[in-house]
Amino acid sequence: PAFRPTNNFWGKENFWAPEVHKFNEKFYMFATFIAEKRYRGTQILIADEVFGPYIPLTEEPVTPTDWQCLDGTLHVDEDGNPWIVFCHEWVQIHNGSVCAMRLTSNLKEAVGQPVFLFNASEAAWVKESEWPEKGSKFRFPTYVTDGPFLHRLKNGLLIMLWSSIGAKGYAMGV
Repeated sequence: PAFRPTNNFWGKENFWAPEVHKFNEKFYMFATFIAEKRYRGTQILIADEVFGPYIPLTEEPVTPTDWQCLDGTLHVDEDGNPWIVFCHEWVQIHNGSVCAMRLTSNLKEAVGQPVFLFNASEAAWVKESEWPEKGSKFRFPTYVTDGPFLHRLKNGLLIMLWSSIGAKGYAMGV
C-alpha cells in the first residue's frame, strides 16, 4: 500500500482517483476522500519515493471544503506555478464543472479563489446522466465531469482529457 491513513485522518471513505506527480524533487499523490458530515475533497499527500509511503501534506483537503470536489490533478504552468485542476461535482451543482486553483509553491494552500473553466453541458458530446434515477421526486438535469488531466503537446498546445456521459455511456473527451 502507498497510503495507510492514521485514525485521525479526516477522510474515511471513497479513497479514489489517486494520481502521483513528481514536483520539486518530491512525489505528491492527489486523491479524493469523503467522510460523514463532510464534503468530498482532494487531499494532497507527500512521499520521498514514488511508491510511498505517502502522508497527508496538510490536515485538510486543498479543494474548497464547502464544495463537493473530486479528481484533482496537478498542472504546472509555463511560469512554473502549480495549479490543482479538479471537478466541482454534479451531485452538488447538477451541471458538473472543471475548475483550476493556483497553489503555493509547497502545494499546501490555495492562492486565491477557484477559476471556473467550463461546465459539462458545454461539450456537444456530453449527454444528460440518468442520476438521480428516473422517477425521483425531484429531478434536475445532471451532467457529469470526471478525471481532468492536462498535457502539453510538443507544439505547445495545452490539452485536457476529461470524462463524462456520452451517447454510448461513460466516455472521454479532449
